[in-house]
Amino acid sequence: MTEPRAVGRIASADKDDRVRAAAELARGEGPEDDDALLALLAKAFDDKDYELRDLLIRVLAERDPDRDPDYALRFSGSRPIDHGSRFERLWSWMMGETTLSMPSALPRLRRLRPVELYTRQLRTGSPIARMLAASQLGETRDKAAMDVLVTALGDRSKWVRLNAVLGVRRLVRSGAVPDFADHPARRLVADLLTDRHRKVRVAAAQALCTWGDTAVVAAARKAAGWRRPRFRRDLDACLRDEIPPLPKTWPGDPDQG
Repeated sequence: MTEPRAVGRIASADKDDRVRAAAELARGEGPEDDDALLALLAKAFDDKDYELRDLLIRVLAERDPDRDPDYALRFSGSRPIDHGSRFERLWSWMMGETTLSMPSALPRLRRLRPVELYTRQLRTGSPIARMLAASQLGETRDKAAMDVLVTALGDRSKWVRLNAVLGVRRLVRSGAVPDFADHPARRLVADLLTDRHRKVRVAAAQALCTWGDTAVVAAARKAAGWRRPRFRRDLDACLRDEIPPLPKTWPGDPDQG
């Protein structure tokens, strides 16, 4: 069982200590800690401490992805929107097709069938909803998500394609797709080395180098020619194994490639 002091530290006013405690608790298990975390969650919900509430919901999902999701549904009510804010109204509209109101924990709670939910979101959602679905499919650690991401890799939105590459990379990192070498997604990521948007091309190169496909990236570097000096520098960095870790999807996410 995780040391009890970690349960107390997750509510600390010190943000760094809170994050360290969250990461420690996410790796642990034990009913005593779960009871304490659920009590803290109820208090955070009553206190409208949305940051702590979201953190606790994710920690509990990490500790047991197969737990009854009722705890998250009860405490994940949307934050109030400032309807006087033009940005808040626009954001609310753009996020309208997203699945539920707990994007941080949803991909880890298997009983909510996140792959099915994100599949629908990719098919019918706004560009931002599709972008979030592509990113969060990578957090499900479900090999079925890889088949869904094949479609997202060819989405008309560059941000969806970019997050689909990151989603594929997360799935491979998690070990959810042990036979990835023969999966169609690998070829599609390689095809994105010629995408019209540089961010997508770079993400694809970083993913391929992470998987050891350096020959494909080296060929793309040669084909880039003198017209794309910045892209060539990006590819050179990949080939030198200077690849940044994946962006954190929640505060306790480890820094991994």
